[in-house]
Amino acid sequence: MLENINEKLLLQVQEDGADEEEQHPSCQHGPTVLFYRQSQRPKEGYFACSAHRDSKLCNFHMAAAKWEDNR
Repeated sequence: MLENINEKLLLQVQEDGADEEEQHPSCQHGPTVLFYRQSQRPKEGYFACSAHRDSKLCNFHMAAAKWEDNR
Protein backbone atom coordinates (compact mmCIF):
# COMPACT_ATOMS: atom_id res chain seq x y z
CA MET A 1 0.00 0.00 0.00
CA LEU A 2 1.50 3.31 -1.05
CA GLU A 3 0.97 6.24 1.26
CA ASN A 4 0.56 9.80 0.08
CA ILE A 5 3.92 11.35 0.93
CA ASN A 6 2.35 14.81 0.81
CA GLU A 7 -0.08 13.90 3.57
CA LYS A 8 0.57 15.62 6.90
CA LEU A 9 2.00 13.65 9.78
CA LEU A 10 0.25 14.76 12.96
CA LEU A 11 1.38 14.24 16.52
CA GLN A 12 0.00 14.28 20.02
CA VAL A 13 2.03 14.89 23.14
CA GLN A 14 1.14 13.81 26.64
CA GLU A 15 0.03 16.72 28.77
CA ASP A 16 1.37 17.21 32.29
CA GLY A 17 -0.98 15.65 34.81
CA ALA A 18 -2.76 13.54 32.17
CA ASP A 19 -5.30 11.03 33.42
CA GLU A 20 -4.19 7.40 33.29
CA GLU A 21 -6.26 6.66 30.15
CA GLU A 22 -4.59 9.59 28.34
CA GLN A 23 -1.01 8.69 29.26
CA HIS A 24 1.45 7.58 26.60
CA PRO A 25 3.92 4.71 26.99
CA SER A 26 7.43 5.71 28.02
CA CYS A 27 10.85 4.82 26.68
CA GLN A 28 14.13 5.34 28.55
CA HIS A 29 13.97 9.07 27.67
CA GLY A 30 10.48 9.71 29.07
CA PRO A 31 6.93 9.87 27.67
CA THR A 32 6.61 9.16 23.95
CA VAL A 33 4.85 11.11 21.19
CA LEU A 34 1.92 9.70 19.20
CA PHE A 35 2.35 10.07 15.41
CA TYR A 36 -0.41 9.45 12.87
CA ARG A 37 -1.32 10.46 9.32
CA GLN A 38 -3.94 13.10 8.65
CA SER A 39 -6.19 10.46 7.05
CA GLN A 40 -5.88 8.17 10.09
CA ARG A 41 -7.39 8.13 13.53
CA PRO A 42 -4.91 8.43 16.40
CA LYS A 43 -5.46 4.75 17.27
CA GLU A 44 -4.00 3.84 13.85
CA GLY A 45 -0.72 5.65 14.57
CA TYR A 46 2.37 4.76 16.57
CA PHE A 47 4.30 5.98 19.59
CA ALA A 48 7.98 6.96 19.28
CA CYS A 49 10.61 8.65 21.43
CA SER A 50 9.99 12.34 22.06
CA ALA A 51 13.70 13.09 22.56
CA HIS A 52 15.24 11.37 19.52
CA ARG A 53 13.82 11.09 16.01
CA ASP A 54 16.75 8.95 14.87
CA SER A 55 16.02 5.28 15.54
CA LYS A 56 19.75 4.71 16.03
CA LEU A 57 19.57 6.83 19.19
CA CYS A 58 16.29 5.35 20.46
CA ASN A 59 14.50 2.55 18.65
CA PHE A 60 11.27 2.69 20.68
CA HIS A 61 8.30 2.17 18.35
CA MET A 62 4.87 0.90 19.43
CA ALA A 63 1.62 0.75 17.49
CA ALA A 64 -1.10 2.74 19.23
CA ALA A 65 -3.45 -0.24 18.96
CA LYS A 66 -0.94 -2.43 20.82
CA TRP A 67 -0.69 0.14 23.62
CA GLU A 68 -4.49 0.17 23.93
CA ASP A 69 -4.59 -3.64 24.06
CA ASN A 70 -1.88 -3.80 26.76
CA ARG A 71 -3.48 -1.35 29.16
